Amino acid sequence: MNKFKKGAIILGLIIIVMIFFVFFYNNEYSGFQYIKPGIKEDTKYSYGFQSTKLIKAVDGSNIEAWYYTPKLRSDSVIIMTGGMAATKEDGLEKYALYFMESGYSVLLFDYRTFGGSEGMPRHWLDMGRQLDDFTSVVTFAKEILKFDSIALWGSSYSGGIALTTAANNIADIDCVISQVSFIRNPEEFETNPGLMLRFLPWLLIDSARLKINNTFSLNLEPIYVPAFGKPGENAFLVSSESPSIDYFENNKANPESVYWDNLPKEYRGGWENKILIRGLIGFEDQYLPVNNMEKIMCPVFLLTAENDMTVPAKYIREAYERIPHNNKRISTFDCGHFDIYIEDNYTRAVKEQIEFLNEYL
Repeated sequence: MNKFKKGAIILGLIIIVMIFFVFFYNNEYSGFQYIKPGIKEDTKYSYGFQSTKLIKAVDGSNIEAWYYTPKLRSDSVIIMTGGMAATKEDGLEKYALYFMESGYSVLLFDYRTFGGSEGMPRHWLDMGRQLDDFTSVVTFAKEILKFDSIALWGSSYSGGIALTTAANNIADIDCVISQVSFIRNPEEFETNPGLMLRFLPWLLIDSARLKINNTFSLNLEPIYVPAFGKPGENAFLVSSESPSIDYFENNKANPESVYWDNLPKEYRGGWENKILIRGLIGFEDQYLPVNNMEKIMCPVFLLTAENDMTVPAKYIREAYERIPHNNKRISTFDCGHFDIYIEDNYTRAVKEQIEFLNEYL
Protein backbone atom coordinates (compact mmCIF):
# COMPACT_ATOMS: atom_id res chain seq x y z
CA MET A 1 0.00 0.00 0.00
CA ASN A 2 1.51 3.31 -1.08
CA LYS A 3 1.82 6.36 1.13
CA PHE A 4 -1.11 8.08 -0.63
CA LYS A 5 -3.52 5.25 0.20
CA LYS A 6 -2.30 5.09 3.79
CA GLY A 7 -2.77 8.82 4.14
CA ALA A 8 -6.26 8.66 2.63
CA ILE A 9 -7.26 5.87 5.04
CA ILE A 10 -5.93 7.76 8.04
CA LEU A 11 -7.70 10.95 6.90
CA GLY A 12 -10.93 9.02 6.39
CA LEU A 13 -10.71 7.53 9.88
CA ILE A 14 -10.10 10.98 11.37
CA ILE A 15 -13.15 12.36 9.54
CA ILE A 16 -15.30 9.44 10.74
CA VAL A 17 -14.18 10.00 14.34
CA MET A 18 -14.87 13.73 14.04
CA ILE A 19 -18.34 13.10 12.61
CA PHE A 20 -19.09 10.69 15.45
CA PHE A 21 -18.06 13.13 18.15
CA VAL A 22 -19.78 16.15 16.58
CA PHE A 23 -23.07 14.39 15.83
CA PHE A 24 -23.37 11.54 18.34
CA TYR A 25 -21.11 12.11 21.36
CA ASN A 26 -22.73 12.45 24.79
CA ASN A 27 -20.63 13.45 27.80
CA GLU A 28 -23.42 12.40 30.23
CA TYR A 29 -24.43 16.02 30.85
CA SER A 30 -26.35 16.68 27.63
CA GLY A 31 -29.84 18.12 27.60
CA PHE A 32 -31.78 20.28 30.01
CA GLN A 33 -35.30 19.62 31.29
CA TYR A 34 -36.90 23.03 30.87
CA ILE A 35 -40.56 23.94 31.14
CA LYS A 36 -41.27 27.63 30.70
CA PRO A 37 -42.73 28.86 34.00
CA GLY A 38 -45.83 30.98 34.31
CA ILE A 39 -45.77 34.44 35.84
CA LYS A 40 -45.58 34.41 39.63
CA GLU A 41 -48.71 35.76 41.31
CA ASP A 42 -48.52 39.29 42.71
CA THR A 43 -48.05 39.39 46.47
CA LYS A 44 -49.12 41.99 49.02
CA TYR A 45 -47.11 42.59 52.16
CA SER A 46 -47.85 44.82 55.12
CA TYR A 47 -45.03 47.11 53.96
CA GLY A 48 -45.28 46.85 50.18
CA PHE A 49 -46.14 44.92 47.04
CA GLN A 50 -44.38 42.43 44.75
CA SER A 51 -45.21 42.09 41.05
CA THR A 52 -43.47 40.82 37.91
CA LYS A 53 -41.89 42.88 35.16
CA LEU A 54 -40.76 41.56 31.77
CA ILE A 55 -37.79 43.51 30.45
CA LYS A 56 -36.57 43.32 26.87
CA ALA A 57 -33.02 42.05 26.46
CA VAL A 58 -30.74 43.09 23.61
CA ASP A 59 -31.84 40.04 21.58
CA GLY A 60 -35.56 40.74 22.11
CA SER A 61 -36.16 37.98 24.66
CA ASN A 62 -37.71 38.69 28.05
CA ILE A 63 -35.75 39.13 31.26
CA GLU A 64 -38.02 38.33 34.19
CA ALA A 65 -37.73 40.60 37.22
CA TRP A 66 -39.64 40.64 40.48
CA TYR A 67 -40.48 44.23 41.33
CA TYR A 68 -40.80 45.18 44.99
CA THR A 69 -42.35 48.54 45.84
CA PRO A 70 -42.75 49.86 49.39
CA LYS A 71 -46.05 51.46 50.42
CA LEU A 72 -44.50 54.87 49.87
CA ARG A 73 -42.77 54.53 46.51
CA SER A 74 -39.17 55.68 46.75
CA ASP A 75 -37.19 57.53 44.10
CA SER A 76 -34.43 54.94 44.45
CA VAL A 77 -34.26 51.33 43.23
CA ILE A 78 -31.88 48.49 44.02
CA ILE A 79 -31.18 46.18 41.07
CA MET A 80 -30.27 42.66 42.19
CA THR A 81 -29.39 39.32 40.64
CA GLY A 82 -27.90 35.99 41.68
CA GLY A 83 -24.49 34.35 41.66
CA MET A 84 -23.01 31.80 39.28
CA ALA A 85 -25.75 29.59 37.83
CA ALA A 86 -28.06 30.98 40.54
CA THR A 87 -31.56 32.38 40.15
CA LYS A 88 -33.61 34.84 42.17
CA GLU A 89 -35.04 31.87 44.08
CA ASP A 90 -31.66 31.08 45.63
CA GLY A 91 -32.18 32.95 48.88
CA LEU A 92 -32.24 36.43 47.34
CA GLU A 93 -35.87 37.27 47.97
CA LYS A 94 -35.22 37.71 51.68
CA TYR A 95 -32.76 40.48 50.79
CA ALA A 96 -35.30 42.12 48.48
CA LEU A 97 -38.02 41.99 51.14
CA TYR A 98 -35.65 43.46 53.74
CA PHE A 99 -34.76 46.33 51.41
CA MET A 100 -38.42 46.94 50.58
CA GLU A 101 -39.34 46.97 54.29
CA SER A 102 -36.56 49.54 54.73
CA GLY A 103 -38.24 51.81 52.17
CA TYR A 104 -36.42 50.94 48.94
CA SER A 105 -37.82 49.65 45.66
CA VAL A 106 -36.12 46.55 44.25
CA LEU A 107 -35.81 44.88 40.84
CA LEU A 108 -34.63 41.30 41.38
CA PHE A 109 -33.98 39.64 38.01
CA ASP A 110 -32.70 36.47 36.38
CA TYR A 111 -30.13 36.56 33.61
CA ARG A 112 -31.30 35.27 30.24
CA THR A 113 -31.44 31.44 30.07
CA PHE A 114 -31.76 31.21 33.88
CA GLY A 115 -34.81 30.89 36.12
CA GLY A 116 -37.87 32.77 34.88
CA SER A 117 -36.08 34.61 32.07
CA GLU A 118 -36.30 33.47 28.47
CA GLY A 119 -33.46 32.28 26.26
CA MET A 120 -32.14 29.02 24.89
CA PRO A 121 -30.10 26.96 25.41
CA ARG A 122 -30.49 27.12 29.16
CA HIS A 123 -27.79 27.99 31.70
CA TRP A 124 -25.59 29.94 29.30
CA LEU A 125 -23.05 31.57 31.63
CA ASP A 126 -21.33 34.33 29.68
CA MET A 127 -20.00 37.57 31.20
CA GLY A 128 -20.59 39.68 28.09
CA ARG A 129 -24.21 38.54 27.77
CA GLN A 130 -24.88 39.09 31.44
CA LEU A 131 -23.33 42.54 31.46
CA ASP A 132 -25.81 43.33 28.67
CA ASP A 133 -28.66 42.00 30.84
CA PHE A 134 -27.63 44.12 33.83
CA THR A 135 -27.49 47.18 31.57
CA SER A 136 -30.92 46.36 30.09
CA VAL A 137 -32.44 46.32 33.59
CA VAL A 138 -30.68 49.59 34.48
CA THR A 139 -32.12 51.20 31.33
CA PHE A 140 -35.60 49.87 32.17
CA ALA A 141 -35.40 51.29 35.72
CA LYS A 142 -34.23 54.66 34.44
CA GLU A 143 -36.37 55.14 31.33
CA ILE A 144 -39.53 53.10 31.98
CA LEU A 145 -39.92 53.15 35.77
CA LYS A 146 -38.41 56.67 35.98
CA PHE A 147 -36.20 56.13 39.03
CA ASP A 148 -33.86 58.96 39.88
CA SER A 149 -31.29 56.90 41.77
CA ILE A 150 -30.01 53.37 41.08
CA ALA A 151 -27.99 51.00 43.25
CA LEU A 152 -26.55 47.74 41.96
CA TRP A 153 -26.42 44.70 44.24
CA GLY A 154 -24.60 41.51 43.42
CA SER A 155 -23.20 38.52 45.24
CA SER A 156 -20.39 36.16 44.24
CA TYR A 157 -20.34 35.98 40.41
CA SER A 158 -22.99 38.69 40.04
CA GLY A 159 -21.09 40.86 42.53
CA GLY A 160 -18.33 41.09 39.95
CA ILE A 161 -20.82 41.73 37.14
CA ALA A 162 -22.36 44.55 39.21
CA LEU A 163 -18.93 46.17 39.66
CA THR A 164 -18.14 45.99 35.95
CA THR A 165 -21.61 47.33 35.10
CA ALA A 166 -20.95 50.32 37.34
CA ALA A 167 -17.61 50.87 35.62
CA ASN A 168 -19.30 50.80 32.19
CA ASN A 169 -22.34 52.93 33.10
CA ILE A 170 -20.75 55.72 35.10
CA ALA A 171 -23.55 58.27 34.67
CA ASP A 172 -26.44 55.96 35.61
CA ILE A 173 -25.22 54.21 38.76
CA ASP A 174 -25.29 55.91 42.18
CA CYS A 175 -23.71 53.14 44.28
CA VAL A 176 -22.83 49.44 44.32
CA ILE A 177 -23.04 46.71 46.95
CA SER A 178 -20.95 43.66 46.12
CA GLN A 179 -20.57 40.77 48.55
CA VAL A 180 -18.08 37.86 48.36
CA SER A 181 -17.53 39.04 44.78
CA PHE A 182 -15.96 37.29 41.84
CA ILE A 183 -13.06 39.60 41.03
CA ARG A 184 -10.62 37.66 38.88
CA ASN A 185 -9.87 34.17 37.60
CA PRO A 186 -8.24 32.00 40.28
CA GLU A 187 -4.46 32.07 40.37
CA GLU A 188 -4.31 28.32 39.79
CA PHE A 189 -5.82 28.83 36.32
CA GLU A 190 -2.94 31.14 35.46
CA THR A 191 -0.20 28.90 36.87
CA ASN A 192 -1.75 25.63 35.63
CA PRO A 193 -3.51 26.10 32.25
CA GLY A 194 -4.23 22.37 32.19
CA LEU A 195 -7.09 22.96 34.63
CA MET A 196 -9.04 24.60 31.80
CA LEU A 197 -7.52 22.60 28.93
CA ARG A 198 -9.27 19.50 30.26
CA PHE A 199 -12.48 21.05 28.91
CA LEU A 200 -11.02 21.76 25.46
CA PRO A 201 -12.38 18.64 23.66
CA TRP A 202 -15.90 19.39 24.92
CA LEU A 203 -15.52 23.04 23.95
CA LEU A 204 -14.45 22.11 20.41
CA ILE A 205 -17.40 19.75 19.98
CA ASP A 206 -19.85 22.33 21.30
CA SER A 207 -18.40 25.04 19.04
CA ALA A 208 -18.74 22.76 16.02
CA ARG A 209 -22.36 21.93 16.91
CA LEU A 210 -23.20 25.60 17.37
CA LYS A 211 -21.76 26.39 13.94
CA ILE A 212 -23.65 23.52 12.29
CA ASN A 213 -26.91 24.45 14.03
CA ASN A 214 -26.62 28.07 12.87
CA THR A 215 -25.66 27.10 9.30
CA PHE A 216 -28.09 24.26 8.65
CA SER A 217 -30.88 24.99 11.18
CA LEU A 218 -30.25 21.71 12.97
CA ASN A 219 -30.79 21.05 16.67
CA LEU A 220 -27.68 19.24 17.87
CA GLU A 221 -27.48 19.07 21.67
CA PRO A 222 -25.09 21.59 23.28
CA ILE A 223 -22.39 20.31 25.61
CA TYR A 224 -22.81 21.03 29.31
CA VAL A 225 -20.38 20.71 32.20
CA PRO A 226 -21.25 20.45 35.92
CA ALA A 227 -21.32 23.92 37.47
CA PHE A 228 -20.27 23.00 41.04
CA GLY A 229 -18.06 20.22 42.32
CA LYS A 230 -15.36 19.24 44.76
CA PRO A 231 -11.64 19.60 43.94
CA GLY A 232 -10.63 16.80 41.58
CA GLU A 233 -14.07 16.58 39.98
CA ASN A 234 -14.77 17.60 36.39
CA ALA A 235 -16.79 20.70 37.28
CA PHE A 236 -16.40 24.35 36.34
CA LEU A 237 -16.28 25.76 39.89
CA VAL A 238 -14.38 23.37 42.10
CA SER A 239 -14.11 24.34 45.73
CA SER A 240 -13.94 22.62 49.08
CA GLU A 241 -17.03 24.70 49.95
CA SER A 242 -19.08 23.29 47.04
CA PRO A 243 -20.97 20.02 47.24
CA SER A 244 -19.80 17.11 45.14
CA ILE A 245 -21.37 16.44 41.75
CA ASP A 246 -23.12 13.42 43.30
CA TYR A 247 -24.84 15.71 45.80
CA PHE A 248 -26.93 17.22 43.00
CA GLU A 249 -27.38 14.02 41.01
CA ASN A 250 -28.83 12.18 44.02
CA ASN A 251 -31.75 14.57 44.50
CA LYS A 252 -29.89 16.63 47.09
CA ALA A 253 -29.61 13.75 49.52
CA ASN A 254 -27.27 14.14 52.51
CA PRO A 255 -26.92 17.94 52.43
CA GLU A 256 -23.43 19.18 53.18
CA SER A 257 -24.18 22.64 54.61
CA VAL A 258 -27.01 24.82 55.83
CA TYR A 259 -26.82 27.02 52.73
CA TRP A 260 -27.17 24.19 50.23
CA ASP A 261 -29.82 22.46 52.32
CA ASN A 262 -31.95 25.64 52.24
CA LEU A 263 -32.08 25.88 48.44
CA PRO A 264 -35.36 25.03 46.69
CA LYS A 265 -35.97 21.40 45.86
CA GLU A 266 -37.76 22.54 42.71
CA TYR A 267 -37.23 25.72 40.72
CA ARG A 268 -39.53 27.63 38.38
CA GLY A 269 -38.47 26.43 34.94
CA GLY A 270 -36.13 23.86 36.40
CA TRP A 271 -32.55 24.00 37.61
CA GLU A 272 -29.72 21.56 37.04
CA ASN A 273 -26.09 21.59 38.13
CA LYS A 274 -24.97 22.47 34.61
CA ILE A 275 -23.61 25.33 32.55
CA LEU A 276 -22.94 25.48 28.82
CA ILE A 277 -19.33 24.67 28.06
CA ARG A 278 -19.23 27.55 25.56
CA GLY A 279 -19.61 29.95 28.47
CA LEU A 280 -15.96 29.34 29.37
CA ILE A 281 -15.02 31.53 26.40
CA GLY A 282 -16.86 34.44 28.01
CA PHE A 283 -14.36 34.94 30.86
CA GLU A 284 -12.32 37.49 28.94
CA ASP A 285 -9.93 40.00 30.50
CA GLN A 286 -12.00 42.96 29.30
CA TYR A 287 -14.91 41.84 31.50
CA LEU A 288 -13.01 40.85 34.63
CA PRO A 289 -13.84 43.23 37.50
CA VAL A 290 -10.20 43.49 38.55
CA ASN A 291 -9.45 45.20 35.23
CA ASN A 292 -12.28 47.71 35.62
CA MET A 293 -12.05 48.89 39.21
CA GLU A 294 -10.22 52.14 38.34
CA LYS A 295 -13.22 53.20 36.22
CA ILE A 296 -15.76 53.01 39.06
CA MET A 297 -16.68 56.54 40.14
CA CYS A 298 -19.67 55.83 42.40
CA PRO A 299 -19.57 54.75 46.09
CA VAL A 300 -18.81 51.05 46.57
CA PHE A 301 -19.44 48.69 49.48
CA LEU A 302 -17.51 45.40 49.37
CA LEU A 303 -18.24 42.54 51.76
CA THR A 304 -15.76 39.71 52.05
CA ALA A 305 -15.55 36.44 53.96
CA GLU A 306 -12.20 35.80 55.63
CA ASN A 307 -12.51 31.99 55.33
CA ASP A 308 -13.71 32.11 51.73
CA MET A 309 -12.19 29.25 49.71
CA THR A 310 -14.22 30.08 46.59
CA VAL A 311 -13.36 33.79 46.22
CA PRO A 312 -10.30 34.45 48.43
CA ALA A 313 -10.60 37.59 50.53
CA LYS A 314 -7.28 38.89 49.18
CA TYR A 315 -8.86 39.32 45.72
CA ILE A 316 -11.56 41.56 47.16
CA ARG A 317 -9.05 43.58 49.18
CA GLU A 318 -7.04 44.04 45.98
CA ALA A 319 -10.17 45.34 44.24
CA TYR A 320 -10.87 47.71 47.13
CA GLU A 321 -7.40 49.23 46.86
CA ARG A 322 -7.86 49.84 43.14
CA ILE A 323 -11.07 51.89 43.51
CA PRO A 324 -9.84 55.44 42.75
CA HIS A 325 -11.78 57.40 45.38
CA ASN A 326 -12.57 57.47 49.08
CA ASN A 327 -16.33 56.81 48.93
CA LYS A 328 -15.75 53.14 49.53
CA ARG A 329 -15.92 50.74 52.41
CA ILE A 330 -15.09 47.12 53.03
CA SER A 331 -16.51 44.83 55.68
CA THR A 332 -15.02 41.47 56.64
CA PHE A 333 -16.96 38.48 57.97
CA ASP A 334 -15.46 35.56 59.84
CA CYS A 335 -17.09 32.92 57.67
CA GLY A 336 -16.91 31.02 54.38
CA HIS A 337 -18.23 31.98 50.95
CA PHE A 338 -21.73 30.54 51.31
CA ASP A 339 -22.12 31.29 55.04
CA ILE A 340 -22.63 35.01 54.42
CA TYR A 341 -26.17 34.20 53.21
CA ILE A 342 -27.29 32.60 56.45
CA GLU A 343 -28.10 33.36 60.07
CA ASP A 344 -26.10 35.99 61.95
CA ASN A 345 -23.87 36.82 58.97
CA TYR A 346 -26.90 37.68 56.82
CA THR A 347 -28.44 39.79 59.60
CA ARG A 348 -25.27 41.80 60.06
CA ALA A 349 -24.71 42.11 56.29
CA VAL A 350 -28.13 43.56 55.44
CA LYS A 351 -27.97 46.04 58.34
CA GLU A 352 -24.62 47.33 57.13
CA GLN A 353 -25.93 47.48 53.55
CA ILE A 354 -28.91 49.58 54.61
CA GLU A 355 -26.59 51.98 56.42
CA PHE A 356 -24.57 52.32 53.20
CA LEU A 357 -27.69 52.81 51.08
CA ASN A 358 -29.08 55.44 53.45
CA GLU A 359 -25.85 57.39 53.10
CA TYR A 360 -25.39 57.24 49.33
CA LEU A 361 -28.73 56.50 47.66
